[in-house]
Amino acid sequence: VYKTMRKVNSLRLEVQEHIVKTTCIPALASEVPGAVSVNVQDTAIARLKNNGVILVRFDQSLDGPLAGTTIELTPTVKGKTWSWQCDRGTLPSKYRSSRCWIY
Repeated sequence: VYKTMRKVNSLRLEVQEHIVKTTCIPALASEVPGAVSVNVQDTAIARLKNNGVILVRFDQSLDGPLAGTTIELTPTVKGKTWSWQCDRGTLPSKYRSSRCWIY
C-alpha cells in the first residue's frame, strides 16, 4: 500500500494545485490537465474522477487481501484550507493510514 500511495501522490498534487489556483474542487476530472491516471507496476491503477476524487484499484491478480480492493481519496475544502478523506472503498481499514497521505 505504501509504494502505491507514494506513486499516486502525483495525482493528489495535481488536484491540490487546481484547488489553489481556483479555490474550488474540480467538478470534472477534465479540469485537471495531465492528471488522468497513474499505473503502479502491476500493483494498482489510480484514476482521477469527478469532484477531485482519486480512485485507486489494486490489481485483481495480486496475492493476498489487497487483490481487487479499492480506496477512494476525496478532497474537502474549507475556506482556504483543504484536506483529504480516505475512508471509502473496499480496502480493509488495517491497510489504511490513519492520515490519508502519511504513508
